[in-house]
Formats: sequence, structure tokens, C-alpha cells
Amino acid sequence: RLVEYLEENRNFLNIFFSAWEDKNLGLFIEDLGRILGQKGFYPNLVGGVSSGRKFNGDLRTYQFYKGKVIKDGFGILTFENFDFALGISLGFKPISPVYEVKKADGYKVYEVDGGVSFKEIVENFLVGLEKRVEYLWYCPIVLFEDEEGYVRVQRTFKEIGKDWVEFFAPVHEGDKFTLSFGIPEMLLQSTQEEINKMKEKLKYPELTFNFSCIARQFVLEERREEENVLISQSFDSPLFGFATYGEIGPDKYFRKVKLYNETATIVSLKEKEE
Repeated sequence: RLVEYLEENRNFLNIFFSAWEDKNLGLFIEDLGRILGQKGFYPNLVGGVSSGRKFNGDLRTYQFYKGKVIKDGFGILTFENFDFALGISLGFKPISPVYEVKKADGYKVYEVDGGVSFKEIVENFLVGLEKRVEYLWYCPIVLFEDEEGYVRVQRTFKEIGKDWVEFFAPVHEGDKFTLSFGIPEMLLQSTQEEINKMKEKLKYPELTFNFSCIARQFVLEERREEENVLISQSFDSPLFGFATYGEIGPDKYFRKVKLYNETATIVSLKEKEE
């Protein structure tokens, strides 16, 4: 039904609001992207995964619609008769050799090339520091598209376990990636570049959304508010900002739906003139 809905509304803007669910959300988005890719269209889909806090050790978030609570679900808000522009700001630069995942399960990576423990590689980044996973948010891994070698998505570190490293979205055996690094100036520069490209398509929007990862907000440090100010002032439009656990948007060539981490996923829109 979802694929049918998106196909029926492929020419409109579809904004995706999802609850967080630990095990299946990322795989669901990947399956959706694959199915839509096989059908040969990108449904103008952009959005985010709601953030929250752990309750009794369980990390869950919910959506509310017409007085009902949606658990492990999502909603889509479709804007008909609107012009729009999409942009995805990354800003992190590769700093390591390219690794290939040799052993993984869902969101967890165990081993890379040569059977090397990925946990040991990651812990080297924390030598001399307090072992807080948040410090690793400055260096998300960057996955590459197999066929063409361009950046596919970023993945944010979630937890370091006994012999594994867990991310906020799936990583698969055979995936190739590098560790990356970013500081506030790099992220804000990337956002400005995306804004410039978006304004070439839609110069004076009436409304703008920004889906920005909580890990990205951490890396922006005391400059976290600057990104929203930059977006709002550049477009001179009202801005709705969302702190997310993942962002949903197009790949580089607008051919596939992807689940990102640590991006600012921006959409600007304006009602069409009759």
C-alpha cells in the first residue's frame, strides 16, 4: 500500500515522519528504497526519525495522529500543488583507509578486512579520552555505493559492545566504508553549499523544514543554533526544525530512498501560482 501511495503521489512532495524502532526501521527503509528503485522512480520523499530518551532501558519514540498513538509506525504528509527543493548536508571528510565489512549482523559490525576486530580500531580513537560513544559522533563512517563509488550514506556510532560496534542504522557484510571527521565549520560550510544549490531551483520559498540528526547537533557544539539560523535567513522563510535519529532522503542522483545519519536534510517549498 505504501509503494502504491508513493507511486500515485510521485509528482508531489511527501514528508515522512517516523517513530524510532531499534531493529526494523532501517531495514524497512532499505527495502522500500530497493523496491522503488526497481520501479524506476524516486517519490520525492524526505523526512526524519523522531528522537527521544530511553525508558526502562528501551529506546522508543511514537507518533500521534487524530488522538491515536502510533507505535513502530510512521506518517506521510503530502503537499500537492507545491514547488520544492531538497538538499542533504553532510560535511564530514574521510580520514582512514577504505575498509570492507567482513562480519556484521543488522546494525552491528564485528570484523573488517583480514578478520580484524572493528571494535579495536574504534577504541584506538578514544585513547586518552573518556570512553563515551558521543566522542565518536565526530567521526561517523561513510559507506560507498558499490557500483559507482560515491558516498552512499553516513552511519552514526550508537554503542560499543563486547566484540562489536553498533550503529543507528544497518551496515552489511561486503559494505565498503571509511571513517570520517567533521567540525562545526565543515558542517556549516556544507549546509551553505546545499542552500546555494537549492536556491538555484527555488529562490524564495514560503516554508522550510530541517531534519537534523542529534549527533550532528552534538558535533556542532555551541554553534548548533547557527545551522537553523543560516537556513532560515538564507531562505527568508519560516523554518520548522526536527531533531532526529535518522534522516530519509534521496541518494546523490535522486534514484533511491536512503536512510542517513548525521545530516541536515532540508526541504523548502512554495505553493504554485495558478
